[in-house]
Amino acid sequence: MATVRIQLLIAAVIGCLAGTAAAEDAVKTRVITEGEGVMLTSKLAPETQEVVATQSFQVKLPLANSRYFVSIKTGKDDPSPVEFHIADAEGTSLQKLVPPDTWSMLEEVEAVSFRDMNADGIRDITVIVSWMTGAGPTGAQAFNAPTIFTCDPATGRYTVDTKLLEGAPYESTATLSGIVKYLSK
Repeated sequence: MATVRIQLLIAAVIGCLAGTAAAEDAVKTRVITEGEGVMLTSKLAPETQEVVATQSFQVKLPLANSRYFVSIKTGKDDPSPVEFHIADAEGTSLQKLVPPDTWSMLEEVEAVSFRDMNADGIRDITVIVSWMTGAGPTGAQAFNAPTIFTCDPATGRYTVDTKLLEGAPYESTATLSGIVKYLSK
């Protein structure tokens, strides 16, 4: 019995180090603690910015030394009112990620997922942010806009993948489950 547990632990560690989707179930991703939030805020979010603690996680990603994924409301419109950071254990940003399309008013970071979306065996990062345009008859109604960041296996760095959801109807991309269902077709 102990041998089986050790083998499972070794498999989980190896999978985590490789950053594979198979390791996703073996390695628990968790929301950051209050203490981690304070540390990450001091490192990544100056006075005008806010760490979105409910959408920030301790997670091992393929990027070397990664430990945290941090969602930040920047408090500004230009270049983006929201950004995401992959950070190390000390809270130093290893890579900054910004959605390609931003709208007039940021409402909320609705969801974050660490799941293989392009079927290459490496966990991708999907974020859903709600926005309001502030103009027209529906200007005060929030709508969700997803962004998928896929991982370059050679470098462990993430880039925006605009092709995965190209042509997808809004209903299919408003939630993480809708995105998964759409991409599994």
